Amino acid sequence: MVHLRTHVTDPDLSADKLAAHFGISKRYLYAVLARMDVTLSEWIRAERLSRAARALTNPANALVSVAAIARTSGYPDHSTFSRAFKQQYGCTPSQWRALTDAERAHTPAPAGFTAIAAAGAQART
Repeated sequence: MVHLRTHVTDPDLSADKLAAHFGISKRYLYAVLARMDVTLSEWIRAERLSRAARALTNPANALVSVAAIARTSGYPDHSTFSRAFKQQYGCTPSQWRALTDAERAHTPAPAGFTAIAAAGAQART
């Protein structure tokens, strides 16, 4: 998990790279994720969007552009990031940044890996 979290912002993160790092086949990697009811792409997307959302609301990043936050979150293409963000949060990254903490509290957040795995485990019981 540490490796995944450390490298989630790598735009080239892939099943091939992860399988090679862990010394397992891609098929086995997908089987492990399937047992947790999550796909690799779902987890990567959720984790990247969650990181971006936190970065957008961090006062230390007030002067950092949305495009720069997108890149550091693993989205080299700003338009792809904006579409994914709006689909998940219901507003653009710029609108998210302008919301108050209270307003953000009423907006659905993407599930991180822990929440996705927990939901999968609960579904199997």
